[in-house]
Amino acid sequence: MSNKSERPVLIQIDMTRDGRFTGPAAAPIASRVLRLAIIAGVLTAVAALVALTFWVALALIPVIVGVAVLAYLAIRFQMWRLGRSGGFPPGGFGR
Repeated sequence: MSNKSERPVLIQIDMTRDGRFTGPAAAPIASRVLRLAIIAGVLTAVAALVALTFWVALALIPVIVGVAVLAYLAIRFQMWRLGRSGGFPPGGFGR
């Protein structure tokens, strides 16, 4: 049973006269240059993002050290204020 509305499929095979297949045509030079420019731009953006992240992490180190020193001093102050009771309030908890 044949359907008259179907068109025959035309297959084109590119071969040289000696029987070898031809490869796909090379991309134009402008396409290759554009592809390299896009790759270079993406790599540059990634490198900039990594450098910015590293810079922010390094900039936070003095802040973290300062907070740690303040926390240590606050704990020592509380211990001093509570006296020599080992850090517990006088009379113990719950009295």
